[in-house]
Amino acid sequence: MLYVAVFCASAGIFSAGAQNRDTFEEFRKSIKADFSDFRKKVLDDYDKYLDGIWTEYQAFRGIERNPMPKPKRPPVVDPEDDSPAVSLPDPAEPTPPARPLPEQQSRPRPHVDRPPEEPARQSVDFDYYGISIKVPETGLEQTSTQLRNRDFAELWRLYSNLGLTGSVIPALYRTAAACHFNDWFLFDMVRCYVENVFRPADARMRISLEHFLLNNLGYDVRIGTENTGQPILLVAFEQLVYARTFAEIDGQRYYLFYDGRDNDSDKAEAFKTCDLPREADKGMPLDLVMHGAPAVPYTPHHYAFRYEGLEISGEVNAALMPMLYHYPQMPIGCYAQSMIDAAVRKNVVAQIRGQLAELPQTQAVNKLLQFIQHAFDYATDDEQHGFEKPYFFEEMLFYPQCDCEDRSIFYSYLLWNALDVENQLIGYPGHEAVAVHLDAPISGDGYMYGDKKFYVSDPTYIGAVTGMCMPDFRSVKPEIDCYGY
Repeated sequence: MLYVAVFCASAGIFSAGAQNRDTFEEFRKSIKADFSDFRKKVLDDYDKYLDGIWTEYQAFRGIERNPMPKPKRPPVVDPEDDSPAVSLPDPAEPTPPARPLPEQQSRPRPHVDRPPEEPARQSVDFDYYGISIKVPETGLEQTSTQLRNRDFAELWRLYSNLGLTGSVIPALYRTAAACHFNDWFLFDMVRCYVENVFRPADARMRISLEHFLLNNLGYDVRIGTENTGQPILLVAFEQLVYARTFAEIDGQRYYLFYDGRDNDSDKAEAFKTCDLPREADKGMPLDLVMHGAPAVPYTPHHYAFRYEGLEISGEVNAALMPMLYHYPQMPIGCYAQSMIDAAVRKNVVAQIRGQLAELPQTQAVNKLLQFIQHAFDYATDDEQHGFEKPYFFEEMLFYPQCDCEDRSIFYSYLLWNALDVENQLIGYPGHEAVAVHLDAPISGDGYMYGDKKFYVSDPTYIGAVTGMCMPDFRSVKPEIDCYGY
C-alpha cells in the first residue's frame, strides 16, 4: 500500500511589492498576487452570499453522448459488395478543436496561501484506491447534535474559524501533488476525506464541508438544495460531461453531485443556490483531461494480443483501473488527448513500429487496422459494463472486450505515434471510426478536409481495409472528434 502523509503548506504567495516594477517577472508576480487577493475577497465574503438571496433553477437530465444503440456484433465486410468508392460528406470542424498535446503536460494548480503557524493536530487516516492518506482532523466535534440544523452560512463561518485553510487545505493540496492527481482525483479525494471525517454527521454538514474545502482549493463549486431539502454540490467542468444532471447559471454549466461518492443518479429536479456577484472570481472549472498516471501501488496485469504475425505484450497497472472505472464521461476527443501511462504507451508503440517499419505506408496501416479488428474481442459497453464506458488507451489493454470508440482511440494513437500517419477520430450516430491521410492517394471512401484527402479506416468493420466505409454511413456527414495529439 502506498503511504502518503502531508502536513506542510504549499509555497507562499508572491507579494505585490513596490509600485515601480522594472522587470516582466515582477509584473507577473504582481498580477498573480492581485488575482489571489481578488479570489480571497470572494472567499472571505462567501458566508454573506450564503446568507443572502437564493434563486431557484431547473436542472436538466444528463445528455447522452450517442443515443443510437450500438450493434451487438461488429459488422463484417460483404465479400460480394463491389460498390464503387464514394466521396463522403465533408465533416464539420473538430470538437474539441484540433490541437497538439505533448505526452506529459501539467497545468498550475490553484494557489494556496502559506497559513499561519498552528499547533499540531491529530490526523485522519483513510484509504483512497490503495493509497493510505493522512490528513489533519478538522477539529470539529462530529457528534454535536446542535450542528445539524445550522444553515450553510453558519457552517461556512464555523469551518473558517476552525482554521482549515491553514491545516486541512494545504494537506489536501500537497497530497494531490505528491500523488500526481488531476483535478478530478483531487475533487474525489476531498469527498472521500469528508466521508471519513464526518461519517456520523448528516448530509448537510458533509456537503457543506466539501463545498468549503473545494472552494478554498480554488475550484468553481457551488452549494444548493433541492425542494426536498436535500443538499447538492454544483460543479463546473472545463469539458462537457455526459449522463449527469446539470443546470445553467450565469452562462456556466454546473453538474449536480449528491451526498456520497457513489451517488451518480441522473435526475432532473428544481433546486436553489445562493446568488454570487457576476464579476466574482468563482474559481476554476475542473479539467478532466489526464496528464499522467496517479501514483497508486503497482499491481501488474499482463496483456498479450496477436493476429497474423503482429503482436504486442507487456504489463499495465491494474490498480489504476478502479480509479478510471467511473470516471466522468466526457467527449471522445478528451479520452484520445489524455495521457495516463507514458511507459506503457512507449512499449506498445515500439513493438508496433518495429514490426511494421519495413512495410509500405498503406500496407502498414492496413496490417495495423486488421490487427485491431481481430485481436480484440468486441462487446458493447452495456453488455460488458452496464453503462457507457469509453476507454483510455491503457484500459484497452486491460479489459477483455471493447467497442468501436475504444478501438478507434487506440488505433488513432498508434497511427500517429507508431506509423507517423496523420488521422482524425470521426463520429457517426452510434459509431466511432478513424480517417487517415496517406502520402499516396488510393481508391476508396473518403472526404476532403481542407486540401487533404482522408480515407475511412474503421477498426470495427471486420475485414475492411482503409478506404472502406460501413454501408450505413456512406452518405452520413461525420463529425471530427479529435485531430492531433
